[in-house]
Amino acid sequence: MLFRPKPDAELSDEDRILSERIRAGDIQAFDDVARKHIPAMVRLAGAINPIGDVHEDIVQSVLARVWERRAEFYPRKSIVAYLMAAVRSHALDVRRQDRSRERLLEHAGDHFSHDETLNLFPSPDTGLDIGDDKLALRRAFFTLSERQRTVLHLRYGQDMRYAEVAAVLGITPKAVERLLAKSIEALRARMREGGFPPSEPSI
Repeated sequence: MLFRPKPDAELSDEDRILSERIRAGDIQAFDDVARKHIPAMVRLAGAINPIGDVHEDIVQSVLARVWERRAEFYPRKSIVAYLMAAVRSHALDVRRQDRSRERLLEHAGDHFSHDETLNLFPSPDTGLDIGDDKLALRRAFFTLSERQRTVLHLRYGQDMRYAEVAAVLGITPKAVERLLAKSIEALRARMREGGFPPSEPSI
């Protein structure tokens, strides 16, 4: 997913300069951006599509497309928001193309309960008040919907601003606040159940 420039672009000076260099074909600038953001991009791909080993392939495909179409590289809020939006779009496409993954997602919490590569909440103090049982946290996290997982991961795992998260999800910052509140409530409910899904569908 690539975005055209908008009049209300809000890039920092650093992101604006890097974007200009990438559009001009500066491979060093592109490599610097890729090295900085690849770990976070892989984690998001894993949060969205946790089954299998496609996370790095998703990220490499996104980066290859960004470079091939570098003349159209016009981030709005930030470079990281632009890249995360592209990763989310491609990860969802991959998941839709492989319906067998959908059936496995209900067991994803157990599959990744010991997987330290998906560092969902790097900060020890997220303010979520969800306890410190990491196994239950991972299990609970993967019982949530994709949008709930994504908003929690971007806000607390990647420490992204509301405006950046909104750009990734294609919604307003106010809608991000509402989705985040519901997602936290759902996560806390799962944690109270030991990380296992409830009998009723997720919100």
